[in-house]
Amino acid sequence: GGFENYYFIPSAAGEIPLAKGWKITTQSPDYFHTQAPTGDVNIPNTFAGPISGAHEGQACVGIGMFMKGVKNFREYFHRKLVSLLIIGETYMVKLWVYNGQIPTYYGGLSSDNFGISFSVKKLKKSADNVIHFVPQCVDTTQLVALNWKELSFEFVADSAYEFMTVGCFVDDSVQQRQFMNTAILFEYVYLFIDEISVEKKAVTTEIPELIFTENSGPITYLDILGRPVFNNPHG
Repeated sequence: GGFENYYFIPSAAGEIPLAKGWKITTQSPDYFHTQAPTGDVNIPNTFAGPISGAHEGQACVGIGMFMKGVKNFREYFHRKLVSLLIIGETYMVKLWVYNGQIPTYYGGLSSDNFGISFSVKKLKKSADNVIHFVPQCVDTTQLVALNWKELSFEFVADSAYEFMTVGCFVDDSVQQRQFMNTAILFEYVYLFIDEISVEKKAVTTEIPELIFTENSGPITYLDILGRPVFNNPHG
């Protein structure tokens, strides 16, 4: 989820499959690296605008979730999970997001309805490039991250999900957007993403504490068969 493992260093936009395990679902989500040779996908100088760096390590990715003048423009990326999710188990999903620094070339807008969907099969796009799927994890607020910001979600698996898809799963007419700053080239909702993790939530079992007061009365000890023992078996 940190995108540090790769087949090759990216050299152009739209090359997220160069990060091991990750695939393009629609359009052309991007892979950024500090060792990239060009300004398009080089960290800190990206085609979308400058960024302070990856949140951790040398790499991160980015997706567009709205483009002015292009109806329902969406980018998604996905991967196959390391193991199937277990029905009934609670999972924690965490990641870091960032809108980038000013000035932006592609950007200037924030939006709501950023989501992560878990599915049994790989999700497929519709004709208008929006995947109409209800994500288990969704941020319904305006996602404004002028520095790297952690998002955290929790959900209970109701199927043995095998795939995870990242993006915005609603149409332009539903998505709400806000102005942040003026973009040099395109008004765009663009989001850098790093360190995605999906982990089963740890369950802690607390042993209740027995509290005795002066008014508790005499204590009766029982043997293994439930019969009263008149001598303290613990000495």
